[in-house]
Amino acid sequence: MMPIQKEFNSSGPNIPSEHYTIERVLLMAEGKKLVQQNRYFTLFAPRQSGKSTFFTMLGEQLKTEGYKVCYTNFENAQTSLLRSFLDALAAQMRKAWHIEIDGTDFTTIEQSISQVDTEKLILVVDEVEGINPNYLNTFLHTVRALYHSRTTHSLKSVILVGVQNITGMMQDAVSPFNINEELEVPYFTKDEILELLAMHETATSSVGKPQLFSPKVKERICYMTAGQPGLVNGFAGSLVKLFPDVPQFEYEHYLEIEAHYLNLKINKNISNIVEKAKKHRKFVEELLFEESEKKYIIQDERIKELTVNGVITFDKKHNIIFPVPLYRKSLHAAFTAPLNGEAKQIKENLIMSDYFTPEGLLDIDKIIRDYQ
Repeated sequence: MMPIQKEFNSSGPNIPSEHYTIERVLLMAEGKKLVQQNRYFTLFAPRQSGKSTFFTMLGEQLKTEGYKVCYTNFENAQTSLLRSFLDALAAQMRKAWHIEIDGTDFTTIEQSISQVDTEKLILVVDEVEGINPNYLNTFLHTVRALYHSRTTHSLKSVILVGVQNITGMMQDAVSPFNINEELEVPYFTKDEILELLAMHETATSSVGKPQLFSPKVKERICYMTAGQPGLVNGFAGSLVKLFPDVPQFEYEHYLEIEAHYLNLKINKNISNIVEKAKKHRKFVEELLFEESEKKYIIQDERIKELTVNGVITFDKKHNIIFPVPLYRKSLHAAFTAPLNGEAKQIKENLIMSDYFTPEGLLDIDKIIRDYQ
């Protein structure tokens, strides 16, 4: 039986047996170290940045060391009644940890966990900001209480995963979650992108149908995606699907994919970026269309929200930048007003020869005056 051909994955966590997967050894070691030190920590990054793949792979490695890992996801719990939330949380804990959990309320869940001291338990809460705000603080207070008593029970680590920083979700003056550790999941480096693309080249070569990425295509994928994992996999996967029989992807193939993303394909990631940017449209338009630099100040609520959603970040001089060129292109297209006929009228009335000197050189001064 021939091995299953792996694919580039841009939807949900990677399954290493099915998808080309970067192991990110140093990042994995950092996560394991936090768990082994019995730390409760946060993992916050924009969507499709590789969070789910990372904590899933981290959990699988920790299972080999005797840990029991409970994965929970509360993406759609914004309107869930407390009773439903508690039932779901307790049921997932019982299934993953094989211990009895009383889910009557947060206090009984805490007490159930506190009574177990012979296991090594981990709780991963994905999409933590999806928890109903009516009881989110109570949940976080419970986690805090377990954190402070962690030397007396088996819950060795809690990992809160989401797109917002934990401080942005607090609804009372006293933070119920004063745990400082935050593990950053950065975008792919250039070396990691090239490693990922090489996996496909090696896999296809091993079955006698090599499919390569030309140097220019590799360079453009690195630049246009800035290493955003969902986009890297999306671009590479689209090339494979659209041109399955091409022995080497050339620049013209890449341009079709870029145009597909910008003009034809509804990409959830790009759509989310545009929607978040529309909430602060005037500010984003200033960033896009004005030449002056703007300083990055995280206390500005517009900057904070655009940052946590991956729209903007800052450079070495602490000026605001768009981290992903494809996002900038998409925002530029979304926010550029359609032509109203003036351009055609102006073009029809231009006398091109007027913009050249008698010597045949461009009259730059006249071009600038007319442009003004």
